[in-house]
Amino acid sequence: LLYQFLSSDDKFTLKEPSRYTACVQEWSDTSKRLTHLFQGKKDSEHLKAMLCEKSILTQYVEDRLNTSITVSEAEVHDYYKTHKAEFVEPTRVVIRQIVLGNEDEAKKIRAKVNAQNFVSLAKELSIAPEAKGGGLLGPFAKGDMPSVFDVAFEMNPGSIQGILKSTYGFHILMLERKMPRVELSFEAAKPKITKDLTQKRQEEEYKKWVESALNTIPIKSSRAF
Repeated sequence: LLYQFLSSDDKFTLKEPSRYTACVQEWSDTSKRLTHLFQGKKDSEHLKAMLCEKSILTQYVEDRLNTSITVSEAEVHDYYKTHKAEFVEPTRVVIRQIVLGNEDEAKKIRAKVNAQNFVSLAKELSIAPEAKGGGLLGPFAKGDMPSVFDVAFEMNPGSIQGILKSTYGFHILMLERKMPRVELSFEAAKPKITKDLTQKRQEEEYKKWVESALNTIPIKSSRAF
């Protein structure tokens, strides 16, 4: 129905061939990858029509709705002043960890690990994905990670804690650095506020457009009530 509505908009270049390049390519790729799903040419052509209608609708929203939506500096500034609590960066930490698969192995490593050899042992022995980076993990705030990492917020840089058990294995942690709580300046918060306000306005305008479009399209039903 929405596709039917936008096709009547003379200001939108619906028949421009370049508008169909992406959807035709997507259709071609999908048809080749999922040949077993298509019973015949009719099914394939139906998919093509659906993909292109969706693509055209997205382009219409970008060209005819979103381009006219702006957020002023004053609006961004007002939001910042009235929502300052949202723009506080909590205390965060950067750690290194060595994760072992069993407790006996973890005890052996814990006995010999220190600040000087932590990186090399992490690269050599840790089973965690960040092992190749010397076990480096973060920065993260309390609550961002599983509770096993909460101990890092009580540690001093260079100190080592463990063995800590989790569903991932047995952890040995070393605190690299602690980053104190800071309030983000307006300039630091501005990009996120602008993005969020713009997205909210786009969603509101899209909803209005959909309601308006559907109200102008005569909908016929073959059923009798």
